[in-house]
Amino acid sequence: MENGCIRIGFHHYGDTGTGIFKDVASVKLKKNQTISVTFKINGGITWTAAPKCALIDNNIKQTWEPGCFDLDDAVTVNTAGETTVTLTNTTGATVTFLPTCLDLSIQYTDYGTADVMAEDGNPDWSVVGFEIVSCTIQ
Repeated sequence: MENGCIRIGFHHYGDTGTGIFKDVASVKLKKNQTISVTFKINGGITWTAAPKCALIDNNIKQTWEPGCFDLDDAVTVNTAGETTVTLTNTTGATVTFLPTCLDLSIQYTDYGTADVMAEDGNPDWSVVGFEIVSCTIQ
């Protein structure tokens, strides 16, 4: 969690890290290409309001939380099913996401509470089920 949001990283952080891609250097968006991510949250959070999500990055829109949720490509999360969020390369050149960031960010603070808390008082993210259904570049 960062900036009051849940972040799902595209980077594979180290040998024991996780991310959508093991080799994020393989993620390149040519001019006008779009990356689409469809995901589900399979429990572990009780939602009190409808959160938004967005793909955030350092190269294309360069707007992180909380401003990313006010941009046109931010979408409301379907907390009971699948949600698809996209990012289109509008830079006019091919974008490679290494070493810069590309993450999926979901509003959390003021939108939901984790069903299980860890001993340190923070949410126990191991019981929250995130599933990436598909990730395509078109």
